Amino acid sequence: MAKSKIKHIGFEIEGEYDSGFERDIRDKVPGCQMKGDGSVRVEKNRLLNAREFNSPVLSRTSNKIKAIFGLYDKAYKENRFNFNDSCGFHIHVSFLPERPPEILSYLFYKTFIENLKNKFPHVIDKRLGNRFCSKVANDEEVWKGHDRYRAVNFAPALSRHGTIEFRIFPSDTPEMMQAYLDFTLNQIKAFINSDHKIEFSTKLAELGPSEIIRHNREVDIVPVNRQINAE
Repeated sequence: MAKSKIKHIGFEIEGEYDSGFERDIRDKVPGCQMKGDGSVRVEKNRLLNAREFNSPVLSRTSNKIKAIFGLYDKAYKENRFNFNDSCGFHIHVSFLPERPPEILSYLFYKTFIENLKNKFPHVIDKRLGNRFCSKVANDEEVWKGHDRYRAVNFAPALSRHGTIEFRIFPSDTPEMMQAYLDFTLNQIKAFINSDHKIEFSTKLAELGPSEIIRHNREVDIVPVNRQINAE
């Protein structure tokens, strides 16, 4: 049976950057963008700038991912990069097909959040429910929601970027951000391959939001009774 597949990934790292590290990132990561972010604050007495790094489009297995986090690790240890509670680490994932039926479901969202709570409870405590990471309520919101400030941004991100955006994670040490990325990709892969009732078909992948929601109800989707062990 055909299944959805991860196509590309990307990520955004909000934080406090010194100007030298910002230049290094621009020079050493072709295709990236650095921009200001009004939601990011700079702690007092730090000679750093509030900035947001946007990675280039990457494959899941790209060596560039490890290289990027290596640059951040060096800068973090040299106090040229830092973060605070206003900073987020956002992961974008695109799929084949662009609207993956297995992932575009409240069941996936619920499973992802439950497993995240088990693996990284501090992330849930710190981020879930704040005004930039509010909860997703149901399948209607997955497909038709207009608010991008969700823990997982489904419809608005698909419309604007062709991706699903995982906004729940905070900016953190480079080692932890790499762990958040690995966790997210592993959860996606494990859910697609797990024993649930969300079936993939070429026809289903081409249907619009209302049809997907109706299909999910017709197959009587029930929560997965076991945690996905994807680590």
